[in-house]
Amino acid sequence: MKIDLRYTGLTSADERRVRLAANALAAHQLTVEAQAWSGNRSDALVVDSREQSGAYALVRARELAIPVLDLRAHAEDSVEMIARVVWLTRGLHQILRGRLDTPSVVSSQDAAAETASPGLVELAIQPKLSGKPVHAHFGGIGIWLLPQAGRVFSATVSDQLNARSRLCHPGWRFEALSVHRDWRPSAEISASLDAFYMEAAWQARDDLPRFPEGQYQLSDWPDLGAAANLVDVLRVVRALLHRCANVEE
Repeated sequence: MKIDLRYTGLTSADERRVRLAANALAAHQLTVEAQAWSGNRSDALVVDSREQSGAYALVRARELAIPVLDLRAHAEDSVEMIARVVWLTRGLHQILRGRLDTPSVVSSQDAAAETASPGLVELAIQPKLSGKPVHAHFGGIGIWLLPQAGRVFSATVSDQLNARSRLCHPGWRFEALSVHRDWRPSAEISASLDAFYMEAAWQARDDLPRFPEGQYQLSDWPDLGAAANLVDVLRVVRALLHRCANVEE
């Protein structure tokens, strides 16, 4: 059977490893064609969610119900060429076997669950949400995110605390709102959106994808008055207000 395998957000070395793994799948009676991803449907997708394009691809793959193999899940102590190819071959065989052996409706649901991104990541990478007022839902929790006002609104304090603790979980639903910039929801609880995002990210710092490589600088001091206990965060803020720096710096 012929399989359409795509990849995105990878280094050139990992792209070569994916192609080698695709060839190795011939041992499982699978003819796999591996190419760079164009954003369309395919049988499987390989990404590195530590890169911005890879993180965006996870969201898009969920929408298209495409099974994904994320290189972020690969152990850092097995980076040799042969070990990496073996791991890729095994992982690709597992997700392709699941796709071929399971009815399409079920596999679509499973793929959507496996490729869901953290809510905070979707807010950062989805162009339709960037800078827009957003109504966000997670289970029975509802909040309003107003970036132009720099505020987050909720009906109760507990809703806001629960939303913050779960913002880096997958499964959020976001609705961009077409409202006037001075619009405010009829919700009584309001807090700093910068502090809300930062505290949510800090709680999940070991689980979020790595920030993309590059040179970065802050143009304004964020409103972190409510998050003054995040001393390490404030040190990073002070550094980025004075100069550009890369992720390691």
